[in-house]
Amino acid sequence: MSPGLPYLVVRCHSLLGRLLTPSDMRRLAEAGDIEGFLRLLSHTPYGEIALEDGVDPSISLERALNYKLLGRVEEVLRAAPGRMGAFLEVFTLMRLEVINLKRILRGRFTGLPPSSIMASLIPMQPYGVADYGELAEAGDVVEVVSRLRGTPYEALEEALDLLRLFDALWPLELRLSHLYFSEVSREAEVLPSVARSIARRLIGVEVDVENLLAAIKLRAVKKRGEVLRRIGEIFTSTYLIDHEVIKRVIEAEALQPLVKGLDHPYDWILEPLLEDDMAMIRARLRRYIRTLAMDGRRVDDYGMSVALSYIMLNELEKDDLVSIGWGLIQGIPMEDVTRYLTHPL
Repeated sequence: MSPGLPYLVVRCHSLLGRLLTPSDMRRLAEAGDIEGFLRLLSHTPYGEIALEDGVDPSISLERALNYKLLGRVEEVLRAAPGRMGAFLEVFTLMRLEVINLKRILRGRFTGLPPSSIMASLIPMQPYGVADYGELAEAGDVVEVVSRLRGTPYEALEEALDLLRLFDALWPLELRLSHLYFSEVSREAEVLPSVARSIARRLIGVEVDVENLLAAIKLRAVKKRGEVLRRIGEIFTSTYLIDHEVIKRVIEAEALQPLVKGLDHPYDWILEPLLEDDMAMIRARLRRYIRTLAMDGRRVDDYGMSVALSYIMLNELEKDDLVSIGWGLIQGIPMEDVTRYLTHPL
């Protein structure tokens, strides 16, 4: 039995000391090559990481770092009490599984072989589904969705009509994000009000940005009237950006006043869209989430928010390490990599 919330808080405060400092990240970014990166990383709490023989080193590195992330998540879950532990399982494990399901859907949509799809997945035990391999081997996207019946993702079947309407995968990816947000919001009812608000904001901003990007795509759709009639069907979950705002986005003629007219932080996050820099949009979104995690810890330093902050900061740090390693492996100028990092250098 878990010792309770005070133990979880103390444990997470201790674990926060494992996070890398700006100087740690700077040294890693300046490693020069992947061998130097791994050598420097071995002197941090991540320890030794060996890349697999015969595997794309970028994929191998991401898989190894995901193992590390999962290990840290599991430490928090073991320390979490009762219903709060159940919430954290949804918040963390369902979040990671949704990433895997999006990769499986993308792989089947683009015709990747099952082996390549499986190699791209976060190496975790399935959370809400029975077997990732069975999904990766499905004949097509429709069959993947049919195999999700009886799971927390069975409502994805309702979005298949949108897949056909737009001949694009994004409606299914968007619905997965909505299902995750709805489940976390429901499970968060067990949390104290401050932690509940922080948890919903951490993932709600992600949902809003994904919704806004989808709405901007829909500006180019010919059947705009049908799209506007089906807004509730397309955007089944919203946070601060409601259906009225989404409707205005779809109807907008010019992009610049549209972006600049959004409330903060969405105007700042989407500003790189004006230069067609999607990578910077993702970077700014991650940076804002990092700020939320840090702020949440400050306002609730002795509550559940410490665990939420630790989990999110670990995920963001892992993403930055994957980016640095990928840049070194591919020979990308490091200044072109670091400008998109979440972690301040």
